[in-house]
Formats: sequence, structure tokens, C-alpha cells
Amino acid sequence: MCSALAVEIDGLVKNYGRTSAVAGLSLRAERSQVTAILGPNGAGKTTTIEICEGYRRPDQGIVRVLGLDPIRDAKRLRPKVGVMLQSGGIPTAARAGEYLRVMASFYADPITPALLLDRLGLAAPVPRSAGCPAASSSGCRSPRP
Repeated sequence: MCSALAVEIDGLVKNYGRTSAVAGLSLRAERSQVTAILGPNGAGKTTTIEICEGYRRPDQGIVRVLGLDPIRDAKRLRPKVGVMLQSGGIPTAARAGEYLRVMASFYADPITPALLLDRLGLAAPVPRSAGCPAASSSGCRSPRP
């Protein structure tokens, strides 16, 4: 299996008793891309994600996330992976910088939120009134003589 991939699944099988939740799934997801797993209810989407996160063991097949086995390498993998479920999300009133600071606090060696905001093009522009004692209709121009 290639460690350059974000996710690589080969022949994944997961059964719950007589019910087959995942039947021989093979999948590759490239790094630096958004990948969605779509299908009807009961198709095994959640089970597949839970196996990739290391929360469930596959019955058969090989699963690698960032080149790591989600069960055997869980301590190394978990700080590197984030999952967004469809019912989750960022609270609508959250400001990007504040939310990134909260999320960064969960990691041992996080990227600085200011650096991440800059990379994503979300850094706050310097307001036009910066350096002015108070915003005014004059736009911080010198008073007229």
C-alpha cells in the first residue's frame, strides 16, 4: 500500500452478526483533496469511517490512513486526523480565529491559528481606521484649517 495516500482501503469487510455492513470495499483518497463517501442508509459509510478512525476493527481487509494502521498505530494517527460528520459542524456564531484557538488546544503541537488563518486567506485585514483615535466621517484626515 502507498503511504502517499491519505486513505487506502483494500477489501474491507465488516459484519454485525449475519448483517454485512461493508462487503469488500476498496478505496483510495489522495492527500490535500476533499473526499466524500456517499450512499444510501445502511450502505456502510459510517462503519467505514469508524474503521478508518480506529474505533472499530475490520473483519477482513487492509486499512491505512496516512500510511498508518488505525488500530495498531492509533496513538500516532489520532493527532493527525479530523473527521466532520454531516450533523456536526462549526457553531454558526463562531469566529474563525476563536474556533481555531479552541481546536488547536486539543493538540500537543498545533499549527499557530494566526498562521493557519493567513494560509487560508482568512486573516483579518487591517481596518482603514487603524491608528485613528476614533472612526469618523473624515476618514482620519487632518482637520481642515
